[in-house]
Amino acid sequence: MIAAYLPTGSWWAIAAATTVFWVAVMLPAAPTRAYRLRYLGLPVLLGALLALRSHGKHFTQQELLSCYALFTFAFPLFVIGRWEEMREYTLDREAQKAGKDVTPTLSRGARVQMYVVTALLVVGTVAILLPG
Repeated sequence: MIAAYLPTGSWWAIAAATTVFWVAVMLPAAPTRAYRLRYLGLPVLLGALLALRSHGKHFTQQELLSCYALFTFAFPLFVIGRWEEMREYTLDREAQKAGKDVTPTLSRGARVQMYVVTALLVVGTVAILLPG
């Protein structure tokens, strides 16, 4: 497993850096205050979910921190450079939920970017959790 190659202290530093990266990238994409609060709370929720999921599964702290760092790094990669498009998409989805006749769409480039990030998440998670 790839997580064992770095000491726990290094993983804590990486997790802190990816959290700062998350906040720096995701907050400008938030169209409203409510979304900003959601985006701020997601890393906390992710950390709690990983901690709960690991209970009884015998994951090391290094594995948990590397998974956390991977997810808090990968999702903002989808948003980078597409702040305005993501804001519009989010507002269109909210309008659609409110009953307005709006079809939220992402550009082809955004969809490709999303697929690449998804592949990064899958490959990264497998690399972290595979027995070494």
